[in-house]
Amino acid sequence: MLVLAALAFSIAWWLGLYLLARDPGKPVLRRAATGLTAYALALACDALGAQPAAWALLSVPALAWAGVALALLPEDLPRRRAWERAWLGSTVGLLGVAACCR
Repeated sequence: MLVLAALAFSIAWWLGLYLLARDPGKPVLRRAATGLTAYALALACDALGAQPAAWALLSVPALAWAGVALALLPEDLPRRRAWERAWLGSTVGLLGVAACCR
């Protein structure tokens, strides 16, 4: 099982860093890289026996992929900026709750 976790970690970590290095100025790539690297870190924490940290990190990929979906919306869509602000505010709030309840 540890070999499978190491394989999944290495693939997710590499892909996340690759996306980040490709163009850090694009929000879509930044958010996707955040989700992948957080998933890789959650896998590493779980394999090393740090389950509370792994549970807290597992919320980050879902929030990051929701941000990716928002960033892929057309620029001229009405209320897109409002949705982006709402996503950012809820992400910060949920991560704060996850950090406090750990």
